[in-house]
Amino acid sequence: MKLSRHDASSVWQQDLVVHRIFSFLPPNYGVCTLPLVNKSSGATLDCLAVKVSDGVPGWAVIAQLARKRAELTLRQRRKLVGAVAAYGDVDWLERAVEAAGCSLTAEVMAAAARAGKLECCQRLQQLGCPFKDGGTDSLASAATAGQREACEWLLANGAECSREAASAAAQSGDAELMRFFWSRHPPSEPLSRESACWRLVAVARGCDLATLKDVWGTLVAMLCAADYDRGYVIPQLLAVLWASAAGSPRPDWQAKLEWAEELEAAAVAAGEAWETSPCRAAAYTGAAQCPGPEAVARMQWLRRRGYLVPPSCAAAEEAASCGNLPAYAYLRQQGASPPARPVEVSPPPGVSLAEALPGLLKAGCPVDLQNTAHRAIMRGDKAGLEWMLHKLGAGAFKYHLLVIDAARSGRVDLLELLWDRDPAVGPAGARLGPDGAQLGALERKQWTWSGLWPFASAAGSVAALEWLRDKGCARDGATDCQAYVAAARNGDYLTLRALKHLGARVEAVSDEEALELVEEAEAFATEFGMGACSYTALPLELMLMLGCGLTGDMLRRAVGRTELDEAKREALLARIEDLDAWCFFDSESPIATAPSRAARIMLAPVET
Repeated sequence: MKLSRHDASSVWQQDLVVHRIFSFLPPNYGVCTLPLVNKSSGATLDCLAVKVSDGVPGWAVIAQLARKRAELTLRQRRKLVGAVAAYGDVDWLERAVEAAGCSLTAEVMAAAARAGKLECCQRLQQLGCPFKDGGTDSLASAATAGQREACEWLLANGAECSREAASAAAQSGDAELMRFFWSRHPPSEPLSRESACWRLVAVARGCDLATLKDVWGTLVAMLCAADYDRGYVIPQLLAVLWASAAGSPRPDWQAKLEWAEELEAAAVAAGEAWETSPCRAAAYTGAAQCPGPEAVARMQWLRRRGYLVPPSCAAAEEAASCGNLPAYAYLRQQGASPPARPVEVSPPPGVSLAEALPGLLKAGCPVDLQNTAHRAIMRGDKAGLEWMLHKLGAGAFKYHLLVIDAARSGRVDLLELLWDRDPAVGPAGARLGPDGAQLGALERKQWTWSGLWPFASAAGSVAALEWLRDKGCARDGATDCQAYVAAARNGDYLTLRALKHLGARVEAVSDEEALELVEEAEAFATEFGMGACSYTALPLELMLMLGCGLTGDMLRRAVGRTELDEAKREALLARIEDLDAWCFFDSESPIATAPSRAARIMLAPVET
């Protein structure tokens, strides 16, 4: 290409130059920034996508939230905040939290710890972000990435040393970090058989053979010291070893299995195992978990080594549940029986049910259609769900449960698909209502699509809530209250504001729900102090400020009716009084005339 010496920007037309510059930039920075240079740069990078787990600059996340915040679910918004933390962008971190409109959870701390961004970890701790909640453990996330410094910081600041963290370190192949976690356990703690199997699974999958041999000897010695019989323990550990080694992603999986054969031979010679050990069948189960053709290749290697496939082998069920048709077909050819119970099929990421399910059904594999469809919805597999509805018919499912699942996912496209395929207005026949009476077509559809607001609210999808409103999906005072409580429980301020905008009101609140809201506010105030970082932790304050129908007197009456000890009741009532003073509202008519700093942040629009 001939370049004009009068046009310096023409050099950007060369793809190689653009990609060369891109290679020197931090992850995702080039993808977010270079398209701003000119249109041709953006066209050059069209093939590249932002990988959120690698971290994203804060300004780019806030720009995305400003454009599409209502279309994103709560989980997606929190992932974007975690991306800012993983990028290490401390200056933009708080603004990203405000833009996302949600409280901080351990998922955000885990993203920062996994990336080793200690400065972000420290700031998140100051903002009241927990180290562990739900199914997320920041320490385990840091261990997965081998972030020793982040692990030490978390432990020094109050994180609990868990077996999940040690297992994560082992599965990542970091033997030194794994032993560091094990050393944190009290030496007097006896090792249980379950704990030994847990450790062995992680080491056999992630660590090298030398580490595996060392850990095997240590575990056997500790179990024997705890008065376990070797003849009882060795066969069980061997089964765990075969399954884990056969499914190991490391290249030395064959060497591990050969060593397991030597262990079995030694155990047989010592009278601690049977010569035809059934434990070897577990190797097929582990191999069946491998992705794609790798599973068949490993099973063929096992067969050449003389490993037999018993008819009752669980590997066929494992292969089917992974959606691996070649592996399932190979096992059936080797004499494995079909699964004894219907299988819940969930293919690996990037593979749709529309690709995996037809072959399995044709091969005679029993499939749990309801739970498989549930999995497809939770994975956002629209093509897979559409195929199931088209080929199997809506009558093959408990349709109202699929609708609830779609509302839980917050995906408008899935709700639209199920709305169009709803058998209530098609030839699927009559449906019975809750009282057993036959319902007409319109009544059937109203029954199927009523009561969905709390589920969409829990998903944190404003777009789904607006879709339910536009479709005329019924709601009442009870579902309104449940929707508010679901959003408050999740710390989802954006959804709380959306519910108020959509006209939802809290006409009454159950004693249990009121107690839950006040206890959460009391726990946060006790730990961080009144008003500290409140925009990330006080959904109850926002509910009171919004004037959605919830009042201080409603909370007082509910707390007064609960069976609590006097000290606890007084503490909760005092917390409500604090909120009275903090929010400046009347007892029966909440007024947002003088909002607190926290409420101002929660009520303010996003500025970019």
